[in-house]
Amino acid sequence: MSTQGASLLSSSSSSSRRWINDVFLSFRGEDTRNNFTDHLYTALQRSGISTFRDNEKLERGKSIAPELLKAIEESRFAIVILSRNYASSTWCLDELAKIIQCMKENEMTVLPIFYKVDPSDVRNQKGTFSQAFAKHEKRLKGNTKKVQTWRAALSEVANLSEWHSQDRLESEVIDNIVKVIINKQSYTFSVATEGLVGTSSKIEKLMSHLALESNGVRIIGIRGTGGMGKTTLARVVYSMISNQFEACSFVANVREVCEKYGILQLQQKLLNDLSILRDMNVKDVDNAVYMIKNRLRHKKILLIIDDVNELDQMNKLGVKHDWLGPGSRVIITTRDAKLLTTQKVDGIYEAKVLSKGEAFHLFNLKAFDKEHPPKDYLKLSLAFVRYAGGLPLAIEVLGSILNRRSTFEWKSVLDRLREFPERKILNVLQISFDGLHETEQEIFLNIACFFNHKNEETVIPILDCLELYPKIGLSTLIEKSLIKLENNQLWMHDLLQEMGRDKVRRECPKDQPGKRSKLWSYKDIDNVLTNNTGTEAIQGIALPFLGTKGAHWNPESFSKMNRLKLLIIEDPYLMYEPKNLPNGLRYLNWCGYPSKSLPTSFQPDELIELHMCFSNIEQLWTGAKGLSPYYNGESYDVVFPGSEIPEWFSHQCMGNEVNIMEPFSHLCNDWIGIAICVAFCSLPCHQNLNGPVQFRLRVNGKDMSFVDRNERSRAYSISDDMVALSDHIWLLYFLPQDIWEEDRKSLWECDANGFREIGIQIDNTNSGLVKKCGLRVVYKKDIEDLNGNVVQSSNNNIIPYEGLKESLNLWPMVNIMRSQVDTKECGEELSSWQELNGN
Repeated sequence: MSTQGASLLSSSSSSSRRWINDVFLSFRGEDTRNNFTDHLYTALQRSGISTFRDNEKLERGKSIAPELLKAIEESRFAIVILSRNYASSTWCLDELAKIIQCMKENEMTVLPIFYKVDPSDVRNQKGTFSQAFAKHEKRLKGNTKKVQTWRAALSEVANLSEWHSQDRLESEVIDNIVKVIINKQSYTFSVATEGLVGTSSKIEKLMSHLALESNGVRIIGIRGTGGMGKTTLARVVYSMISNQFEACSFVANVREVCEKYGILQLQQKLLNDLSILRDMNVKDVDNAVYMIKNRLRHKKILLIIDDVNELDQMNKLGVKHDWLGPGSRVIITTRDAKLLTTQKVDGIYEAKVLSKGEAFHLFNLKAFDKEHPPKDYLKLSLAFVRYAGGLPLAIEVLGSILNRRSTFEWKSVLDRLREFPERKILNVLQISFDGLHETEQEIFLNIACFFNHKNEETVIPILDCLELYPKIGLSTLIEKSLIKLENNQLWMHDLLQEMGRDKVRRECPKDQPGKRSKLWSYKDIDNVLTNNTGTEAIQGIALPFLGTKGAHWNPESFSKMNRLKLLIIEDPYLMYEPKNLPNGLRYLNWCGYPSKSLPTSFQPDELIELHMCFSNIEQLWTGAKGLSPYYNGESYDVVFPGSEIPEWFSHQCMGNEVNIMEPFSHLCNDWIGIAICVAFCSLPCHQNLNGPVQFRLRVNGKDMSFVDRNERSRAYSISDDMVALSDHIWLLYFLPQDIWEEDRKSLWECDANGFREIGIQIDNTNSGLVKKCGLRVVYKKDIEDLNGNVVQSSNNNIIPYEGLKESLNLWPMVNIMRSQVDTKECGEELSSWQELNGN
């Protein structure tokens, strides 16, 4: 942080005490009471500046010394009007001595005005000041110390920055004084930070971005979700540094004003604030842009653009480096980080939630008007602070609701929040949600209802199955501060999650959960499946592990859920056997499925991903099922119970890696993919995998990179949600296009002997759980053999490839391989690489 920024912060922190008066006026009544002082007092009052002057506050005949001393101590500024007869008044000199003392001890700001006197006469006590002190010394012969204090005070005040009234219009001097008081950072800081907590560290970080010591133009963004205190932080910093600029403007509520009235109203305010245009209407938006562009470049300005949600708003309000004068600073607050990066800002400060201590402090100020709660409120206070999750808006709203209420009322509010979240909080949070694309809204709701705090690598394939385009959607949600990605986990604030769930709950009355699009609580799921009240409105159901012993659900309960696409059952002890499943399912994860096969009526034509860990499944379905029309030609993997690798995998090895040598001729002519199988042993009770299971593909000793959501990844992963209480098999099939383009060429290269070494290795973290690995390079001939037998399969209800009998679950992979060999894309891919290698 700059030295200048640090001194500002230090000054502002010390001035955060509450002042009774903004300004104390010290003047000689007979010189200026009915002219200059009266005009100055009137101008200050009209500007909303609380000003003390003795004839307004004190009664005649009363001893004024104690009241005057107190009034000085309780004032933030002192304006000393030094006129011809100022020093002749011992009251004025006592005031001045006290003012200088407060300037040193309380950091009072002193502004001297030399009204028709020469500053050197004041500094050196000449002229009328010399005459006045001659009388004081004669009258106070025994108190030379007091006289010396007065002389020192006059000399000190004369050395401060001052205004001269000589040769200047009084109205001009008064106007300048009022502007300085308004713009002085310490004047509004105490007001702006009243009742705020945790601002000092945030101000320090923002100041480091602003770099006030630099003479260049800097544009800084403050990003964060609604209710995080972005605007408040901008206001505090604005009040601290505005006196360092020629002109300033705080353009508030840009999104709301633009929606209601258009951008022109904000442009007019900006031009007025910056003294470019006063009391004159701008013709139109383009005319205002022209004026802003051509006038701002000549001024050092401070500009705050608050709550921006469109790039065009910034452009039409002058947020461009080459439109601003040297030393100018712009602060933009927004919920959308993408706007800031597109605008090429010089720095971004991310607003964060309050710490537990800060949140508790702020809550106490709002709920009790003091820093500590009464004993009988302590436990309840902590419960509300936990609910707010450090969000300043939530803490302030809840604290205000609870202020001066009994503990019985507090308990009632807390119980109500569990069913009915506070609408004022949710309305602010929902603003960002309302601006999303419909697929982004669905991603947000799925995370809020099902996948908060889940591994990104687990969630993305599921969202892909639901055709929600997660690669762009998740990026947008992160940019808009609706979710975060931390340690590879998708995370959203508890109140954002509550907002999303509340939106789903409001789709239908409380007693009809079967008419909602998503079900996640055991209470609602149990209600719907027990009473068979599901409807086609339901699109997703996810039941977490609860250890429930046996569920008495209606076996026909899925029959009405025609639009159900996502079904996750993670509780293996339910022992519930459905008679049917919706044919529209795209993602099915049923942990501990009790039956030996899926319902005979289930036609999984749209099924993309299937997980059946710890289940009793022996056969998924009868006969051969066609490939899902939603299969996108990318890698395929599946996990299911089992302990032996099928013989079809021609190369197998105990342990966590396997390597094979393939002849060059095969690789050049008809290589189309690689199939991998890994057998995992069961985990000890209550133990999870140590992160995602990852494997590396190695070609001639070189690690290949995989295409992972348009990014480069050295390892291929499956979910760490795969918790195994029994042995299980992982099947993976991937295509050449799954390899990063720079490495893909190596797939068609060989060594000097015409051979190519291909190997896989499971990461060491989970290698102890690997029993065996299998690998097979898939050729066109393999698929032709399968196609030749598929008619016999459908007629005789047998598996068409003898080596697959060990695992009927391999059949979906076979269908994918069969479909791939007929695709035009695959043929073009092979041809291009063969041509590249001269084959």
